[in-house]
Amino acid sequence: MKKKLSGFSAGGFARPLICKGDKWKDKRGCLVTVENYRFNRVTFYRDGYSSPCMQSDLRFLIEFQPVDEVKP
Repeated sequence: MKKKLSGFSAGGFARPLICKGDKWKDKRGCLVTVENYRFNRVTFYRDGYSSPCMQSDLRFLIEFQPVDEVKP
């Protein structure tokens, strides 16, 4: 049996990357800014709040979506 190579392969990341300074939004549209991501913990600031929030990375990915900013 001959194996057919279509040239297509799985690539890229299965989940979005969490990087410092990135903006994310929750299901209500509230924005958050990632402050730190270490040891499977994401520390972020919600807009309008002065104290940081912390969640596990898996819960953060479930509750938030990355914001695509339009750069001029």
